[in-house]
Amino acid sequence: MLSCTNTFDCSKAQKLIGYSPVVPLEDGVRATVEAFSQLAAKDPIYSTQRDFTRPSKSDTFLGNGRVADILLWRDEKKTFFCVMVLFFLRYWFILSGRTLISSFAKLLLVVTAILFGHGHLPSSIFGHPLKKLPSSHFEVSEPVMTDLFLTVASAWNKGVCVLKLLAQGDDWNLLFKAVSCIYLLKLLLALTVSVLSAGGLICLFTLFILYEQFEPEVDQVITVSAVRGKKFAGKVVDKLPSSLVIYFHRS
Repeated sequence: MLSCTNTFDCSKAQKLIGYSPVVPLEDGVRATVEAFSQLAAKDPIYSTQRDFTRPSKSDTFLGNGRVADILLWRDEKKTFFCVMVLFFLRYWFILSGRTLISSFAKLLLVVTAILFGHGHLPSSIFGHPLKKLPSSHFEVSEPVMTDLFLTVASAWNKGVCVLKLLAQGDDWNLLFKAVSCIYLLKLLLALTVSVLSAGGLICLFTLFILYEQFEPEVDQVITVSAVRGKKFAGKVVDKLPSSLVIYFHRS
């Protein structure tokens, strides 16, 4: 249906059964648009959950910057370029059969040759000025490094806290989450690296934009799933022996 152009003609109905349109086509389209605007204003999904004047959750999660523009396909040229580069790197490091060290060595050799050749190019070629790369492009500022080390330290401290809570044996919810994550990691590691890399790239450039397009529907599904999950967990706990139920409530 999306790939076809549909044209509707009521001349046969007029000839056979004497049909005549109630309103002209232009008036019907105008009335439909006005009615849809009123329905959209009254619909709670569009009026309360979706506000197009504010950034979406996907945009906020991605930082409202260049990464969001690329992954949400707002700049199609940059997105296409990033897709091509990532798939080239996937082929270079994974599908070609090279080792990690040999791949990095060849990539570093290519980058070194390009930078050296770019440095020897003249300031203009056939009358077109050639912009040189300033040295600031190769420097990392102190605030960036500080934020990087703080992020790593924070992640390390959170991991240590989780291990301490697991060692205490009091938080059953944390235990179930840890077991679920480890089992999911086990399933992922059972797949090949090529499959994981291809699936990761496809999900990276599709999941965020799909969530942005269907944000209310996805949130509703997640909410319903969470409520049903809690009900199922409550039913499971009720069927356990009373001694275990009392222990769970105490912990």
